[in-house]
Amino acid sequence: LLGPLLLPSTGISLRTVEALMEQSLAKKRLLILDACRERPTRGTRSIEAGATAEVFRKAFESADGRAVLASCDSGQVSFEDPSLGHGVFTYHLLEGIRGAAATEGNFLTLGTVSDYVSESVEKWVRKNKQGLRREQWQRPWFKGPNDARQIPLAMVRRPLTSLNTIP
Repeated sequence: LLGPLLLPSTGISLRTVEALMEQSLAKKRLLILDACRERPTRGTRSIEAGATAEVFRKAFESADGRAVLASCDSGQVSFEDPSLGHGVFTYHLLEGIRGAAATEGNFLTLGTVSDYVSESVEKWVRKNKQGLRREQWQRPWFKGPNDARQIPLAMVRRPLTSLNTIP
């Protein structure tokens, strides 16, 4: 109940976070946001050694940029689903990182993960929030130069089909 009252004194704007990231000397910077951009409501909220490592290192070095991957846009709600054990965005982000977003070469790039998360969240909304108008849908978004989409995040030894298959 106090959450909304505390927001002005405890929250930090996205612009402030982006300005702080801009001051970083790192060549690759990634900000992942899983937060409502609207008032909160209930129900919302390894590389192998050898040649493979060298391919990953080269891909990482050739990509450049700063990027933001956010769970939803301004005015939208970041949905929760207790059956997933996470918010909808986080659940699909983790599935993507664990291999569902891997390319044919088993690379996970920021772009493939971003695309996977956006498509998966949209499918979840279509199935579970049928009464919502399209403009109310949760829509994850990516912001950054196109080069940043090529930043490799990992290589997957064996793509997993679901978080439920993790031992």
